[in-house]
Amino acid sequence: MDEHKIVNHDQFPGFVSNRLLKKRRHSVAFISTVLFIVVYSFCLIIKIPSTVTHAHLPLSVWLDDNNPSSSSSSTTTSMKLISTASSNAITANVASSHHQLTAPSIRGTQITYSIPLPLPREKISVVLMNYSRPRMIRESTMMRTLLSHPNIDEVLLLHSNPKTVFEFVHPKVKNIDAMEHNNEMGLSLRFYFCQIARNNWVLHLDDDMEFTTEALNELIIEYGRNPKRIIGRFGRDLSIGNSFNGYSSTNRHKNTEVILTKLMLMERETCSAFFEYAHLVWNDVVLHNGEGPLWNGEDIFMSLVANHVYQQHGIQYNNYAMDWLDVWQADDSFKDYDNGRYDISGGMQGIRFWSWQWWQTLLRRNRHYSYRGKLWQIARERLASLQ
Repeated sequence: MDEHKIVNHDQFPGFVSNRLLKKRRHSVAFISTVLFIVVYSFCLIIKIPSTVTHAHLPLSVWLDDNNPSSSSSSTTTSMKLISTASSNAITANVASSHHQLTAPSIRGTQITYSIPLPLPREKISVVLMNYSRPRMIRESTMMRTLLSHPNIDEVLLLHSNPKTVFEFVHPKVKNIDAMEHNNEMGLSLRFYFCQIARNNWVLHLDDDMEFTTEALNELIIEYGRNPKRIIGRFGRDLSIGNSFNGYSSTNRHKNTEVILTKLMLMERETCSAFFEYAHLVWNDVVLHNGEGPLWNGEDIFMSLVANHVYQQHGIQYNNYAMDWLDVWQADDSFKDYDNGRYDISGGMQGIRFWSWQWWQTLLRRNRHYSYRGKLWQIARERLASLQ
């Protein structure tokens, strides 16, 4: 009977009973600790998306509530963050972060987290020529983007062809009859009428360009850093030794020698400098050996003159190409012709060697490039001789 007797721990000696109790307590403590760590870790994982510190959020989310381009969800998140966190908490979060909150470089190609920079206060005049593609001006997004921008309060629309003239009705647009002047000045017409612009900052662009408002904002902000230069989307550098007298159609990045008038922002006074130095190449290069319309290569000469006028010690080329801007060529459906018949550079697209029109376009483009390279080298040499 004693072998089957139920044993009570009270019947064990005292030291054995105490040891069993301690083991139980240790086991309970260990299990509780493990459970606590598991539950705490799980809670942290769940909370990470909603309790991330402000220093790791896009600054535009919690600083730029008034930005109309921000999404509604971002604005809601911003309002919650600002309303629920005290200024001390924000300061602590920023101080403990490994990331410094600095103003972003507007020159970067990828800006993910940025403080929106304010636009300069300066107003801008636009000079736009209408010659062979009036539908580009009337129907593409270019004019809508320009006229809706707060910094642009004037568009000088130069009608230089009697076959395509029309009236663009808008309070910001001035329709100018430039047909007689076009016969005497050709493509330099844009710089001539630039001198009567209302504002000191002048934007030149071709009629087949389209771009976003954000691209225009970035262009204006960058120009505000240093107006003593020409900036734009498309830059060019001379490549001595190629088959087109050094002219290359490769887009350049940042500091460059030439900015194309496809999209060019500059000072009004620099337009006057164009005509002050035009005599250097007018007679023997432009007038008697020019290729294409009169004053073809006006953007090259204008850029070289700007480099000459704004030259700074230690800086070879002061002009600036922002090749990352969201700018593109409008659809060809807005043209009333084909095969680039009226395009200055030939309007060559693709390879169609079986087409006679394609060969004509190719030859026209090659002559265009060769002449621009020749004008470039001569103008650069003669401007350098004045220093």
